[in-house]
Amino acid sequence: MNVVEMNRGGPRALLASNYNDGMALYNGLCFEFLNMIAEVSEADIIAPRNIEYPPGAELAATSVSGARRLLGRTRLSRLKTEAVKDNYDLFFYVCMNPNSLAELQSIRGWRERCGKAAVFILETWSSQLERDRAHLKLLDDFDHVFIYNRSSIANVKKFTSAPCSFLAAGADCLSASPYPNPPGRCIDVYSMGRRLDSAHAQLFEMARAGEIFYIYDAGGGLHVYDFAQARFLTLNYIMRSRYFTANSLDAGPKALESVGEQAIATRLFEGAAGGSIILGTPPRAPEFQELFDWPDAVVEIPHEPDDMRAIYRDLEAQPERMNRARFMNATQSLRKHDWIYRWERILNTLGFDTPAGVQARKTALKTIADRAEAEEKV
Repeated sequence: MNVVEMNRGGPRALLASNYNDGMALYNGLCFEFLNMIAEVSEADIIAPRNIEYPPGAELAATSVSGARRLLGRTRLSRLKTEAVKDNYDLFFYVCMNPNSLAELQSIRGWRERCGKAAVFILETWSSQLERDRAHLKLLDDFDHVFIYNRSSIANVKKFTSAPCSFLAAGADCLSASPYPNPPGRCIDVYSMGRRLDSAHAQLFEMARAGEIFYIYDAGGGLHVYDFAQARFLTLNYIMRSRYFTANSLDAGPKALESVGEQAIATRLFEGAAGGSIILGTPPRAPEFQELFDWPDAVVEIPHEPDDMRAIYRDLEAQPERMNRARFMNATQSLRKHDWIYRWERILNTLGFDTPAGVQARKTALKTIADRAEAEEKV
């Protein structure tokens, strides 16, 4: 939703990401964040597409990349080269993990053409940093590195001279929020991505018995045709769901190898923004209590629930508590977890003032939250 028609202001920014690499579903957050920034800032986006190799050439490129990594060098970029032709005040790159820094090689001239540079990495697990040593060295070209996994920051600092700090994930709350016109919650439970087998099996049986309407992933589904459509679908599912599953096992693909680290699953921000009840285990990450500091932000259920039907019925028997939790999730997200607050933090850290476009979006978010809270008191 574009809330700024004019006078965006602020630094002229070049936004970049590798989110088009394979059109992977998990890169949807990178797409969402950068496109929100572009709505409120004087900004251009560079997101190169994959190289179209002739038959046999892709295997050769993969082999070369493997050999380079064995030699302690970065792998080859998988994306087409794009040159930066204009000058910018700020370069901002967003990616999922250190390995994705290799795609910076496809953006020619970004450092020379941009006054300051920052990067935001969503997944950094200490147990895997040594493997990505060569890619992490690329961080030296940035003025600041923002890391989502706070517990890994001390170890990331061992591989780069750039200053590093924590930055939370977020959501497009203007698109995700059920307010100001809440739709009916026609989906009883929504589960996306990684899940707990025991809870899923029981919810599936409840759905088969006609007790609930349960939406879940039936396959891998990692490729998307269009990021804007994929994000629209996910956010609309959530704002129409009574319950949304998320759990601390989402700490990472190799959680048991991540030396005890745990980050907040990004889906918690999406679930809360949509005003759904989040079912799962509250993360042990210390920042969870700072970011989700209201009752029932996550309604805890066992990792291996014995009776999911009983849990569901017990929660449904507490409508006042559940409605309050949904209300708090949605309104607190509007006040704390829109991507705009992260962008403002990035700008301020790099010495830029808060531009008019950022302030306009913050005002729009506050207006929606204020109205919802006023109507709640009536």
